[in-house]
Amino acid sequence: MKRSFYLGCALLAAAAAVRFPFLSVRPMHTDEAVHAVKLGHLLETGLYEYEPLEYHGPTLYYFAWLGARLAGIRSLEGLSENLLRGITALAGLGVVLTPWLTAPYIGKRAAFFASVLLAFSPAFVYYSGYFIHEIWLVLFLGFFLGGLCRYWDKPRLGWAVWTGLSAGLMFATKETAVLSFVSAALAFLFLWGRSLRNERPIRLLDAAVGSGVFLLVWLLFFSGFGTHWQGLADSLRSLWLYPSHAAVKTAHFHPWWYYLDLLTWTEFFEPVVWNEDGIVALALLGCLVVLRNQRKSSVFPWASFLVLFTLILTICYSAIPYKTPWNVLPLLYGMVLPAGLAADRFLRWARGRKEHLIVLTLLLLFGFVSPLAQSLLLMTRYTTSPSNPYVYGHTSPDIFSMFQKVMQTADYSGEGQRLYIQVFAENDDYWPWPWYLRSFSSVGYFSKVDPSMPAAALILADARLEPEILKYLYETPPPGQRHMYLPLFDAPVYLRPSLEWRGYIRKDLLDLMQTDGSVPETERAR
Repeated sequence: MKRSFYLGCALLAAAAAVRFPFLSVRPMHTDEAVHAVKLGHLLETGLYEYEPLEYHGPTLYYFAWLGARLAGIRSLEGLSENLLRGITALAGLGVVLTPWLTAPYIGKRAAFFASVLLAFSPAFVYYSGYFIHEIWLVLFLGFFLGGLCRYWDKPRLGWAVWTGLSAGLMFATKETAVLSFVSAALAFLFLWGRSLRNERPIRLLDAAVGSGVFLLVWLLFFSGFGTHWQGLADSLRSLWLYPSHAAVKTAHFHPWWYYLDLLTWTEFFEPVVWNEDGIVALALLGCLVVLRNQRKSSVFPWASFLVLFTLILTICYSAIPYKTPWNVLPLLYGMVLPAGLAADRFLRWARGRKEHLIVLTLLLLFGFVSPLAQSLLLMTRYTTSPSNPYVYGHTSPDIFSMFQKVMQTADYSGEGQRLYIQVFAENDDYWPWPWYLRSFSSVGYFSKVDPSMPAAALILADARLEPEILKYLYETPPPGQRHMYLPLFDAPVYLRPSLEWRGYIRKDLLDLMQTDGSVPETERAR
């Protein structure tokens, strides 16, 4: 017991060391910025309203709200990348521990191997540093699967409550939780006619209590803890609204093999290898182990359930045209459990010293060394690179230099963060600017140029709108009221790949910035 405890602590420390030091290296993704602004609204007003077509469920915001309040933060301006992503990274550490719930059914050593794979998996490490819902969904999925197995093996009211709570949190996290519920139900029904038929039935009291806990979680979270009752109806409407809404977003349509291609490496000419080959290969071998042994041990029916659940879930996700890379996490989590089982069985079969050394070396290479190296590269050098398989429409690092120019302009303007800024972008595609400009009190966001508005001294705009911006600055104002504007940025900059942005600064303000001996307001205040 003491040895297992120390190993677990060492593994968690190593998993944390891969995740936490790099949380602020990467600029905020559009989705992260949107979630952060919604969290800021919750902090400042105490109100949350679920929207069935966007942003997913409320758990992300409420757990982040709790973390922010514990840190003494009460507003959007006080939030930081380290805090938001740190809260998600804590959930990622929780994911590392979840295989231990299934230890009685795959074995303690298999559970440890599964935890190692989760600790250093490039996908899990990378998305643990994202302020989005997926890591939370997988955390609750691990709780749910472990609770199901534990309850059916030894029916206890506590495990019924645990399972209902986990299912409720999954549903309150993201609409795709339904796919996991369907996969679990189908896997259970299939095995019911085979190895589980003679098992003890579900007790009605336990089922009622578990269902009651699920409903309580649903009621509290989707109603905004009693502040927005419409959210309950909207959560049910999302079951048919969300699929139809996703069906029209053709930009996110990918072929059925998208997730499998994401997890495996076949491009031998690529200079850097990104893959989860160790997990995928071990998972396939683990499936064979389960099929070979399911009639020989009472433990294996539940290992069969986990394997079948993963297979059905993979089919479900692959069949849906709408795909984004972070959606791979639930099915990758399912693969990790039989992968740990396979690693354990190979070590047992390798009885000779030489064979044991070979198997152990292969496990260390593909289960620890390669994933760790990939994870470190993905979190640092390739954190926004298009070659990173988990990057998807990510904000360019140019946002840092653009924001620095904005801050410098505000300092020299004499107005500081009261400086009025206009941001123009087609289709409101200006995110994540609201996150980076959160400390400014006067920012206007516009999807088109309105000639009746007075022009700000500082303008940020999508480069595609430049003809309209120039007309707005030089043709619309009457003679005598026109100001000269010059480029704010010295070189081409991009908000996202292929999305160039421009900055326009009024000449009198730029002259002030370029005057020798001029000192920014922030320096004068010191």
